[in-house]
Amino acid sequence: MLTAPTARALRLTDADNIVVAIEPFSAGDTIVGVTASQRVPRGHKMAVEAIPAMRR
Repeated sequence: MLTAPTARALRLTDADNIVVAIEPFSAGDTIVGVTASQRVPRGHKMAVEAIPAMRR
């Protein structure tokens, strides 16, 4: 399922707490309601919610 309106990110299921960048995100870009704090290269993952330390 593609979750970003511009198809810039892929979130496989609604339960996932990460998205995969289909194209690079720049710092400040908002993807799926979350603003990237740094550049995210194509193919890399970005958390879209807080991930507790024990789940990392």
